[in-house]
Amino acid sequence: MNDVSTEIIYPNYAEFLALGQRAYSTINRGELFNGEVELKRKDGTCFWGLMRAQALTSNQIGRLIWIMKMPLSAAQRAKH
Repeated sequence: MNDVSTEIIYPNYAEFLALGQRAYSTINRGELFNGEVELKRKDGTCFWGLMRAQALTSNQIGRLIWIMKMPLSAAQRAKH
């Protein structure tokens, strides 16, 4: 996804901003972000996935690793 904002994988701009706020506030405390997120496929349909993110090192908050498990089934969502 070179030269494309990751905004395109979220249902709308508000969801994109909300996740950023949730995730970065956790990451900036040096913690692992772990949460369910609604994402959007290329065809425009939405699904729920599990997203994790963490800074690579404590002094490199801007360098992150993001891991996504998608999609989550209804049963998997009920467990979280």
